[in-house]
Amino acid sequence: MKQLKVKIHTHPIYIFWMLKIIFDMFYQLKMLTVIITAFAILLLIIAITKRFPLKPCISDTIVILIALMFTGSWLKSPELYLDYLKIISSLLLYFLGRFYVKDIDTVWESLTSSLLFALVINLIVCLAGKGTIVWGSAVTYRGMYFFKTDFAVMLCYFLITWIYNKKMEKSDFIPLAIAVVLIVLCNARIIYLCTIVALFIFFQYRKNKKIISFKNVLMLGCAFLVCIYALRFVSNTKFFQDRGLLSLHFDKLSDLMNASNTQGRNEIWTLLLTAFNRQNIFTKIFGAAMNFNQIFGYSGLNEHNTYVKVLINTGYCGLVLFALLFFIAIKEINDTPDRKLSCYTLSVLMVFLIVGFSVPTILYTNCSWIPLFMIGGCISSAQENYNVEVVET
Repeated sequence: MKQLKVKIHTHPIYIFWMLKIIFDMFYQLKMLTVIITAFAILLLIIAITKRFPLKPCISDTIVILIALMFTGSWLKSPELYLDYLKIISSLLLYFLGRFYVKDIDTVWESLTSSLLFALVINLIVCLAGKGTIVWGSAVTYRGMYFFKTDFAVMLCYFLITWIYNKKMEKSDFIPLAIAVVLIVLCNARIIYLCTIVALFIFFQYRKNKKIISFKNVLMLGCAFLVCIYALRFVSNTKFFQDRGLLSLHFDKLSDLMNASNTQGRNEIWTLLLTAFNRQNIFTKIFGAAMNFNQIFGYSGLNEHNTYVKVLINTGYCGLVLFALLFFIAIKEINDTPDRKLSCYTLSVLMVFLIVGFSVPTILYTNCSWIPLFMIGGCISSAQENYNVEVVET
């Protein structure tokens, strides 16, 4: 009689990611954010003292500068310490990825298992008739997360992680189908675009073709347009309207960012940006207080946009550094010898950047931790590849 062998993982990075994904479902317990951040700091300290020496690079300097600028913004409004912790922890994950890229197989295993666990738990919640709320006139499903977009991002990360780490046999498509159904129930339209981008990158990965090229950018742009027009078409169907699913209506592409399609976000951006651009030159260059929206009476309005948040909190200088960081990251991703790591990182980074037009992903750790960790890993991997090439030369 065969004995059932149960593999118990004790690697710290495995436990870290398992706890992180589970903690995200219990957002009400703010202390969990502090605990998992403390765990990340501990892992980083261990890595600095016991692992390979880190060769500094320009992206390290940029991340540190961005962290310092957010620190300056927080010091003007220290009561928002939890927001500050979330942002700084995201930047911390970049350095964690720099050190733990050699354990990437353990990370894959942990993320695959933990995200599958989160999917199953939220499916049970859905079948129990819980987790649905009415947002305006639309019915949305948020599961065990604070907001529908948080849940939808988790589903998108699950989808990406699953297809890169499974052989994609018939049984592997069942969790994917469940994830797709839940994405539709989430009613988060921007995740449809993220899914298209992620699948496009994955197909290029399977074909062993170069990911970042002019041809692929052009093809992806066309796929975006097809997706947008397809969503406009289904928005007018009886099935879509009867179920309260969010629609997309426009006569021309310039209407995409109107109040209806952005659910009022464009008005929030206009209010905050107008107030910010009235500030003195120093504030516009280096940023305002982290509670800027509250100072001007917009206490109920968060920025609903990563780029607006970075601009307001770190100024035009910080926004340029933020853009430069991801420009360098994409270049390093393209130079990473591990093709699986490269394509996976690009996929989750695209989710982070695209969803950033709808919510401040830099503030939401369930959106930012995985991409920043993977970017750090890619940069270390690319550095190691450069060193090998130099030695061979």
